[in-house]
Amino acid sequence: MTWQNQLIIWYQNNKRHLPFRETNDPYKIWVSEIMLQQTTVTAVVDYYKRFIERFPDVETLAEAELQEVYKYWEGLGYYRRAKNLHLSAKQIVTNGQFPDTYEDLLTLTGVGPYTAAAIMAFAYHQSYGAVDGNVLRVIARLKAIKSNIMDHVTVKHITSIVNEDISGYDPSAFNQGLMDFANAICTPRNPKCDECPIRESCTAYQQHLENVLPIRIKKVKRTESSFITGIITYEDSLMLVQNSAGLLENLYGLIQFEVDSPYSFIEQFKEAYGVDLIIDCFLDDYKHVFTHKTWYMHAYHFIVNTPDHLPLYSREDIKKLPIPTAHLKIIKNHY
Repeated sequence: MTWQNQLIIWYQNNKRHLPFRETNDPYKIWVSEIMLQQTTVTAVVDYYKRFIERFPDVETLAEAELQEVYKYWEGLGYYRRAKNLHLSAKQIVTNGQFPDTYEDLLTLTGVGPYTAAAIMAFAYHQSYGAVDGNVLRVIARLKAIKSNIMDHVTVKHITSIVNEDISGYDPSAFNQGLMDFANAICTPRNPKCDECPIRESCTAYQQHLENVLPIRIKKVKRTESSFITGIITYEDSLMLVQNSAGLLENLYGLIQFEVDSPYSFIEQFKEAYGVDLIIDCFLDDYKHVFTHKTWYMHAYHFIVNTPDHLPLYSREDIKKLPIPTAHLKIIKNHY
């Protein structure tokens, strides 16, 4: 049985029952998808019901005053979404029908690739993958994609995979299944692999990378720096280096490189120290603000199998060393 079939069967047995899943009306699906942008599913349900009761179709929404639309949106935040809905409703009524192609949906104000794909799949049952952050995470693990899922090239690559893998399956069940699966099983931290119906098809699971992937590194401004920061251990010792210059001169800190992948970190470490690292897991994201600079640190745990003259320190040694706050909080949380 294919992983797609296994996913759909899981979804049929475990799906969340939501009002906007009980309709094929593209208008209602559109409203729900706009509401779900930057808002949780549980928060949206009551707002959706109230909104649809007052504006049951696109004509009613187009004819309403914007202030009233805002009133029914009140509490959801990001009010530009409500304004865009209202503008697009007028556009749809002027054109005479609700768009029924992916390209036409993209002409609506506030509708991007994800929303257009979701409407095509849920309302029109066309084979479009609705790829959001949850789906990026699932596919990155399933296919062991080791590039940054925040990079548009990786997003495009994963979207092409989903659009290929959805072919021949119920687009609505497949997409909704991925979403519920990401929410319940393939979670951002500590995925529930023991309960996963598709783990035999998951390359990350087979390679023990489920706590490493996906790699999710945001691009930062010039006054900001993004690092992969390593908790590097040998047995019970931690590797620290003394900074000879720069922002933290003479202080002892963790190894970090301005790279966008822990695998690039391993390569740079090998060049600098001549030692191979084994990646264990992603730990957490940290932010530290200096006076004129902000550090974004994506902390991973790496293991070395041999000390090889590396500067390793015991827990007692570390208590005596001057360590910058930026790294001290990482050490306290993960060592």
